[in-house]
Amino acid sequence: MNGESAEVMECKQGNMKLLIQISLVLAMIGVTGCMSQKPSQDMQTEAGRSGAANWLERQFADLHRCTPSSLYFDPETKASNDRFLERIGYQAKLVNDTFAKFDIADDFYGVRAVQLAIPSGTNSIYEIRVNANASRLADAIQKRTGTRLDIYRSTFKATSAVAYIIPDGDDGARFVCATFVGE
Repeated sequence: MNGESAEVMECKQGNMKLLIQISLVLAMIGVTGCMSQKPSQDMQTEAGRSGAANWLERQFADLHRCTPSSLYFDPETKASNDRFLERIGYQAKLVNDTFAKFDIADDFYGVRAVQLAIPSGTNSIYEIRVNANASRLADAIQKRTGTRLDIYRSTFKATSAVAYIIPDGDDGARFVCATFVGE
């Protein structure tokens, strides 16, 4: 044991576990804390840069920590934060206390996205409706990212901030990302 006693090794392991737990708590606070802050101007800059992904894919690039920190609907201004979506040509079609839905026409990992729902309240739920069935969407995302998303079934249990897919009829699916309050 490199000359260290079992007690010293146990103490080091305990400290490591504590650091990991603190890191996880700080990461989750950071996710929820970012949601309540006004976004930076980086969203517009990112959307305008050339690259492999478009603005929509950039918002959900990390499928295991999928909650965007700078995309939400502001009920006071009745527009997306910084009016980003409105500047690229989209208007909210439905707004309630939980979300705002926008009809869109963009590529999302190789399939046509037709609707985007973003939070309008304290819940952090994002949803993208596509014109492809759930299997096709999962295949397209896996092909581009190497990650296979779970498809919702009756026994499915969602994980906070990890994207998943919900079937929506034979020819549609919804990409969903939700960060649960308190996690």
